[in-house]
Amino acid sequence: MLSTTTLFEEFIYDTSDHSVYESFNSLENDKYIKGNFPFRKRAFCTGLLSQNSIVWDSTSEFFQDTAHNNYAGNIVRRFAIAGKVIRDHVGLLLLSPMHHRFFGDSSWIIGLHQIRIVCDTNNSGYPAPEGSHQDGFDFVITYCVNQSNITGGETSLRLGATDGPIVLCRSLQKGEAIIVNDKSLFHYTTPINVASEADGFRDMCIITLNTAT
Repeated sequence: MLSTTTLFEEFIYDTSDHSVYESFNSLENDKYIKGNFPFRKRAFCTGLLSQNSIVWDSTSEFFQDTAHNNYAGNIVRRFAIAGKVIRDHVGLLLLSPMHHRFFGDSSWIIGLHQIRIVCDTNNSGYPAPEGSHQDGFDFVITYCVNQSNITGGETSLRLGATDGPIVLCRSLQKGEAIIVNDKSLFHYTTPINVASEADGFRDMCIITLNTAT
């Protein structure tokens, strides 16, 4: 069961379903990105996770204050609703026996961010343009679904502050995920750049979790 003493845990998901990969191809540009290069595409939805089910709702609004997001804080952001393919995929993962030891019999309010970060020969892609941060939740799962032709994308976790001691620093590979205590750790992922003369991308699911009251 997740507790306030849990800092992070790493695990691996099965990402062999090609329909999951393909679902990222239809993501819309994130209209809240600054600058001339739309490096992030995104869909979003929320739901309630209980012991045996996830009930998704139609909410596609997302809000953070500037204390948690100095890049796009204090804005009610509205995204396309994450589609059935990715909702079903994430649902199967969160309801798997592997995760019962995390979630136990508790209920959790979850947010699912389906995100593609892109780069090309002239532009970097920024997974975390707000810098090292906390998102304002109890726990956050960062899940690398797929990636192609990139360098960078190194995730670091720091204890207690943006300049606190590093407890993890590495690049997540396809299928790898980390569940992070968002109240204790600050997290950041470095920009991605192309590895060769072609466009690159990094497909992620970011899943936020708050204990349901």
